[in-house]
Amino acid sequence: MIRTSPEGYFNKLLGQYEPEVDKLLDRVFDEYGLIVCGWSATWDIALRNAILRGHNRRFSLFWASKGEPSVEARSLISFRQGTLVPIDSADQFFGELESKLEALNTYAQPHPLSAELAVIALKKYIAEDKYRIELHDLLMREAETRVKALGKLSMTEQNLQISGIFERLKIYETASDILIRLVVTGAYWGRSEHQRLWGEIVRRLFSLCSISNGMTHLLSLCYYPACLTLYAAGISAVAAGNYESLRSLLRDTTVRVSGKEQPLALAVLPWSVLDLQIARQMPGYERRYTPINDRLFDNLKEPLQAYVPAESDYSMVFDRFEYLLAVVHLDFRIENGDAIYAPVGRFGWKRSYDGQTVGQQLCKELEETKSAWPPLKAGLFSSEERFLELQKVFREQILSQVRW
Repeated sequence: MIRTSPEGYFNKLLGQYEPEVDKLLDRVFDEYGLIVCGWSATWDIALRNAILRGHNRRFSLFWASKGEPSVEARSLISFRQGTLVPIDSADQFFGELESKLEALNTYAQPHPLSAELAVIALKKYIAEDKYRIELHDLLMREAETRVKALGKLSMTEQNLQISGIFERLKIYETASDILIRLVVTGAYWGRSEHQRLWGEIVRRLFSLCSISNGMTHLLSLCYYPACLTLYAAGISAVAAGNYESLRSLLRDTTVRVSGKEQPLALAVLPWSVLDLQIARQMPGYERRYTPINDRLFDNLKEPLQAYVPAESDYSMVFDRFEYLLAVVHLDFRIENGDAIYAPVGRFGWKRSYDGQTVGQQLCKELEETKSAWPPLKAGLFSSEERFLELQKVFREQILSQVRW
């Protein structure tokens, strides 16, 4: 804001500023861009002339206007090759601007370690028990950094557009990149003493869901970082054949939902991330049957490539994880006396592998190995009979009812 002396007030009425003010304005308009809001440009002739004196267009002009701008304002916008921004109010305009700047800051969050260096450090720490404290600190420090950064994002943006929802989704993915790579590597190479770490990370990210006030779609997107991390850890554990870690994730780790502790298999699901009709408008995922599941599939492919290089194998491991997640979810619901339901992932609409669905593959493995079947041996299911019962209910009462 530029203030003039009392004597200068009369000069202003005559369309003039003091020479030192004009000099300052010339420098400001030459070295900075402009955001104009709440100024008609009709009466302040001196300020208007100061803008017209500047011929440097290196920096942009954005003119926020409620309704049609004045003739003088349109002349300045044209002269500076500026952009007219229609707004409802100054409060709304600057509130959304602040939110977007915060989002950009999170999107480009600097990190002292590159993803590659962070993963190298994790491999060193996870290989020897003497580094267990360093391993814990590395993982939880990264999780805490993500939570603090993402927790600053606004949940109350007015006039939220569909594109803004998808921008927020991308922000969550970019901000979580290093953590996801750490979790993928750790869950693949981790031993029994590391199992609880992956659940702790998901629990910490789930704390983003505790925000209760805001736009519905932005609040539901808060589930995405936890869901992305759960999938990263779960798929990596399946790829490594580490079903003890998978059991720890899906059954043993709980989060508080509406004042009640729930296992991750019940609380952290792709269907919670975004309304299906909105999700089906994502660029590249239009009209997909399972758009968020497909987005998870695409985003985790590259971090998991070192452990599942062939896309066909990755697809099979992904489906195997989602199927086991669905059956464990169903197990909890039946045990709790809830309505029969389980989340159907990509495996529901895809073609089978070698003539078999993923469910048939699991049943065949169980038949061949009995009590030595790795998911059963790890405690993912209480007995052979229980899994077969659940698989039957899932196939006959859920999968058969889905109409893609």
